[in-house]
Amino acid sequence: MTGGPLDGTMAPYRSVDENVGRHAQIVHWYVPWGASWGTFDYQRPLLDNMHEYASVGEDGSVPLITWEPWAPPFQRDGTDMPLTAIAGGEFDPYIDSWAAGLRDLGYAVLLDFAHEMNGDWYPWGSGVNGNTPDQYVAAYRHVHDRFAQAGAANVRFVWNPNNTSTSTSAAAFYPGSSYVSWLAIDAYNSNSSWGSPYNEIAPIYRQVSALDPYKPMMLAEVASQASPPPRAVPANKAAWISELGRDLPQSFPRIRAVVWFNELGTELVIDAPSDVQAAATQAFGSCPRRDDAAALSDT
Repeated sequence: MTGGPLDGTMAPYRSVDENVGRHAQIVHWYVPWGASWGTFDYQRPLLDNMHEYASVGEDGSVPLITWEPWAPPFQRDGTDMPLTAIAGGEFDPYIDSWAAGLRDLGYAVLLDFAHEMNGDWYPWGSGVNGNTPDQYVAAYRHVHDRFAQAGAANVRFVWNPNNTSTSTSAAAFYPGSSYVSWLAIDAYNSNSSWGSPYNEIAPIYRQVSALDPYKPMMLAEVASQASPPPRAVPANKAAWISELGRDLPQSFPRIRAVVWFNELGTELVIDAPSDVQAAATQAFGSCPRRDDAAALSDT
């Protein structure tokens, strides 16, 4: 689950878990490289909170960090994202500080570097500032290799395109199976382009799953808005969630984890109103549970 704020109490996460009746075995948040909170030392207590997180009678979660290489000094001239500078080693001191820090934690962490690269809304995205797939692949591989050189074997790298793309396919940005532990997909259902879970997920699922027949897959971000147009199918957000719960085992059997984007204060939340909460309880309560949180990082 994605939630917040990250104040150390875990209260927003715990509230959702109690409402839905399901312990979040993956707890997800975002770390921009250049933010004041982007250092490993700042994030260390949060990582421990996530790892030890307990709710509804279950203990332990796997931290999932979406690691975003932007904000100064990593982002320049307002929009410039120097992928070539990452690949060339310019930011190795920062990367290495995280590699050593995560290594020394001694527990598994899922690391999603520069996600949704097949879109054009991030400075590392497809075509932005002239970015090419080859430049992205080189940057991704370089970051992975720095972690490998540091001995951070407990860090599982996630590769995570979006379900909507530029004219360049997501597959062009794949760094190769030796650099990736988890294949991931982001998929959102919006009021303006309302569609079924199958229609939102199936095209990118087919494309990504074809890249490697054995890698586990996850929905690293998924959510639905709540104000569909007239005569929409599914008819509302609760029905959309129920349909997602049915589709997962039937149509997307390789998806082993689902991370709901539970942005507080928006209509994306999964535990309100009551019909949405009931649908979430039924849909996610029926999903197969991993025996423990560590099983989610066994690749």
